[in-house]
Amino acid sequence: MNEDIFHLGIKAITRNKKGQILILENNPKNSSSLNPPHWDLPGGRLKKGDSIESTLQRELKEEIGIKDVNIIKFLDASISNFRMPAGKQIVGLILFTYLCSIKNPSLVKLIDDEHLQFKWANPKEAAKLLKLKFSKELSEKILSL
Repeated sequence: MNEDIFHLGIKAITRNKKGQILILENNPKNSSSLNPPHWDLPGGRLKKGDSIESTLQRELKEEIGIKDVNIIKFLDASISNFRMPAGKQIVGLILFTYLCSIKNPSLVKLIDDEHLQFKWANPKEAAKLLKLKFSKELSEKILSL
């Protein structure tokens, strides 16, 4: 069989009042050796029975301690260059990225050791740091936010 298997990742682009975008530095100790060290957006894989909204709510609470996430609009769908372990398989990753708002960006904090640090980056820096994992089209959309 020559078909690939993919998981769906749901990601959030959130901005603070200065227009900066929240990005997270991946902790290589807790991620697959299949992928190089990289910067990421908050979010995670869609689980069976979950909606896009519930996935973002769960993942932003787990990763950055934010409970209230509001989806503003869909931004991008792409196949990532990254591969992920899933049981005994290695799967591809399709990323759906949404522009979201959070009530109080100053409350963002890292909750677990999945990431080394977070930072609020201007759109140009965010687009550059995210290009390893995300599509060129998303980088262009980030620059126009």
